[in-house]
Amino acid sequence: MTRRTPGLLLMVGGAVMASLWPLFTSLHGPTSYNEDRHFLGQDPLFWGALMEGIPSLLIAAGLALLSPVLWDGAARSARIGYVLLLVSLVVS
Repeated sequence: MTRRTPGLLLMVGGAVMASLWPLFTSLHGPTSYNEDRHFLGQDPLFWGALMEGIPSLLIAAGLALLSPVLWDGAARSARIGYVLLLVSLVVS
């Protein structure tokens, strides 16, 4: 693992989410009404889960690898917020 790994994980997670967003929106439709189109045999539910799951884990991994750098000078409330952020990224 290099010093660049956390930043790369954050960027890749964001890029994956941004690249899947137009596909999901074109399949589902721009409103809350599901148009239920399919791409590669998969429905919008699959593509939405893919758009949310993998990028969130990549971003959480990048932030977790940055924790030693951020943890040292942080106040207790900032540490609690950081842990809650990581938990919410993994759970979602």
